[in-house]
Amino acid sequence: MKILIYGAGVIGCYLTHVLCAAGNDVTLLARGIWRETLERDGLTIVHHLQKKTTHDRPRIIGALNGEHYDLVFAVMQYPAFSSSHTNSITFIALLRLRSFFSILQNIVYSSFLEFDFSIF
Repeated sequence: MKILIYGAGVIGCYLTHVLCAAGNDVTLLARGIWRETLERDGLTIVHHLQKKTTHDRPRIIGALNGEHYDLVFAVMQYPAFSSSHTNSITFIALLRLRSFFSILQNIVYSSFLEFDFSIF
């Protein structure tokens, strides 16, 4: 399955690892220095409880590029989601995805109710 993970924080990177380990074609959207690090070194996670280190090589992109994905996960803090929706999330909606999941952190319930879901 071709999957896009939109957000390369702790949760997005762990989700990327799990999906790569399951054999999926995973693309991770990352920006800035973290994107450069991921492109150069791949995704390395130190699992302290399991006492192991994993290395994955998902495809790394810095911006949405019009590709089709079977599944998209938006994994980011709510302020980033709400401020970027006019550029990024609108574009995802235009892809007419059947499967789109958002994992929002630091959400304020009243702000969530004000979000314009009509773009989907």
